[in-house]
Amino acid sequence: MSEIRRRDFLKAIAVTATGVAAGGLGCSDDGTPSGPGYTVDTSLFPQSLCSGDPGPDSVVLWTRVAATGDTTVELQVSESEDFSSLVAINGAASLSLTAESRFDHCLKVKVDGLNPATTYYYRFAVADSAATGSGFRSTRVGRTRTAPTPDANETVRFAWVSCQDFNGKYYNTYKRMLDEDLDFIVHLGDYVYETTGDPSFQQTSPDRIVVFSDTEGAIAFNEGGDDEYFAARSLSNYRELYQTHRSDAVLQQIHERFPMICIWDDHEFSDDAWGANGTYFDDFESELDVERRKNANQAWFEYMPVAYQDADFEYDRSEDFPGDIRIYRDLRFGANMHLVMTDLRTWRADHPIPEGAHPATIAASAEELAAASLVVPELVDPYIDFESYDGGSLYALREDFLTADDAAYLSGNVSAPWLNARIEERNVAVDGPPIPLIDVDGLAEGIAFQTMGKNSRFSFLGSRALVKREAYQAFAKAKFVASGGASELVMGDEQRRWFLDTMNASTATWKVWGNEFCLTPLDLDLRNVELPEAFQTIFSLSAEDWSAAGNRRDEILTELSLLDNVVAITGDIHAFFASTPSVRGQPEDRIVEFVGSAISSGTYREYLLGAATTDPDLVAAGAAALAFGVDTLLLSPAEVPNPHLRYASTAQNGFSIAEVNADAFTVEYHGIAGTEASTDHPVEALDDLFSVTRFRTQAGTADIQKEVDGAWKTWNPDTLTFE
Repeated sequence: MSEIRRRDFLKAIAVTATGVAAGGLGCSDDGTPSGPGYTVDTSLFPQSLCSGDPGPDSVVLWTRVAATGDTTVELQVSESEDFSSLVAINGAASLSLTAESRFDHCLKVKVDGLNPATTYYYRFAVADSAATGSGFRSTRVGRTRTAPTPDANETVRFAWVSCQDFNGKYYNTYKRMLDEDLDFIVHLGDYVYETTGDPSFQQTSPDRIVVFSDTEGAIAFNEGGDDEYFAARSLSNYRELYQTHRSDAVLQQIHERFPMICIWDDHEFSDDAWGANGTYFDDFESELDVERRKNANQAWFEYMPVAYQDADFEYDRSEDFPGDIRIYRDLRFGANMHLVMTDLRTWRADHPIPEGAHPATIAASAEELAAASLVVPELVDPYIDFESYDGGSLYALREDFLTADDAAYLSGNVSAPWLNARIEERNVAVDGPPIPLIDVDGLAEGIAFQTMGKNSRFSFLGSRALVKREAYQAFAKAKFVASGGASELVMGDEQRRWFLDTMNASTATWKVWGNEFCLTPLDLDLRNVELPEAFQTIFSLSAEDWSAAGNRRDEILTELSLLDNVVAITGDIHAFFASTPSVRGQPEDRIVEFVGSAISSGTYREYLLGAATTDPDLVAAGAAALAFGVDTLLLSPAEVPNPHLRYASTAQNGFSIAEVNADAFTVEYHGIAGTEASTDHPVEALDDLFSVTRFRTQAGTADIQKEVDGAWKTWNPDTLTFE
């Protein structure tokens, strides 16, 4: 066997399988080693094992040893489940590796020289010093499968998943998936959740809670109170997230049976993250924390079975962020599928509307709107420079007619009508000399943040969620033009070029984009709903996904729509959608997107209900009722707020399966009511709890069909139904 340097093991460095070695050990019916001298020890291998990134001749294999010092571990690979013969790795029946303390005793090795489209079995073992002879303590046996060769006209069947919160949740969806016949699983992110019980969306239970040993190194919330909880910050914290999530027996079985292809979204670092920034405090304080970001990156590198494009890559935290790690990559599965995985968090710009913006502040001037070829007189307010107007006289009087917070934070260009309303309120309430109103004639004009739905400072509402569509899109376009596109960076320039070049050069039938968050706009037209006047408009439910970068999305969709058979598979939003996202105003320039729901995290409807019942303005407007009926509103045949949308199910958890061949890309949504995620159901109960909904898009089209009563029905844009 060739020499493997000790420091090389965690690079997923390639070692070569060269043939079959005689001998091996048998397995029992449950897949555990049954040969003499081998004993499964789950305490030594508490996260079991997993595989990932299968190629036609390679796969990455992973395990972790619970040890105190560097530990020698043996790897065996076989084509037979009973291990009656072993694949020779570097010319020997087993490969000796070292699990090093500095990488939390994680092992990761890429085995190449394998046969295409072939199932392999593997295990790791440690010599048992207490045993006589050749005693070993081992993992359970893992199963993996290589990809077909690029010219093979084979059907590919895979699942995609996302969002698997552990706190107070159970993996019924994974339990349901175990009996499926899959080539691999794509994980689109939120493999772990970085908080230990955030009451806004997590309810823990004694057996389903993440506990940090290093609370001093974590971010504390409600510190010292009964409702104290933490967010990961230290390397120890992030490692314990993976250790805890992967302690789940069902998740271990999933990894033991199927290779997984992983990318991250936000919770692997921090909720709604951009670059190295968190958003917990909604602009109240800076959350830029490069050290925290690197801790998250290192733990992900250690625990996920990924083959990096640089085969010699080893995580080096001394490298400058964001150049410390690159995880976007592509994988080919025969003639029919090319999977292109992106990273939409590392290079991402801040959300266009600052969470800390004052509602009355001007976001974009009329001149900036005109520079973006926008003339929107119905959206603009006359404004003044608050500090300098009338020689500063109004600013000097600010405490007479503004709240303490407004007086402290309001500055710069401010809406004159908003100020006049405050002055009028004061003049009515106070028996004294009136403060003169601002003469708005001839003032410069611009869009205020309140026009986009921003009703308060330091809030995600009106910033990352629930923005007024028309005003927001005008502001975002002006900002996009003024910044030369920097305001909507999502992939970064280098990744974007790589992504589009890879998609354009692909010769596969289906170009499949592993896309972390929604391309599909999700808008509600409330103009004819009985609500307070301020809410009778069209809202975009999210400005955190691609709707935060609508101009970049248009650029990418323009190019992708020129290609045949582009499908985006998406996670993040905890709902099922089927859609044909297009360039705005050009519905023919489109691709197909299938959005899968969350494994266990709260459903999108639960998220909307949470916002609707905690924000005073939304409570007063009766938004909870709208949240309950969000599917109907999204698909409304009267207002048609989302003409690209074909299907919506926002109250289910679940997983998605795709079957891909030369003729069609067929999808199954396996859904379970979101209320069932907090209960650990026995496998025999799952048949009655899950429903399956099937869609497909046929090669050569960018249309969606739905299976209805055993027949495929095509979407009719005139009747807005499948016929």
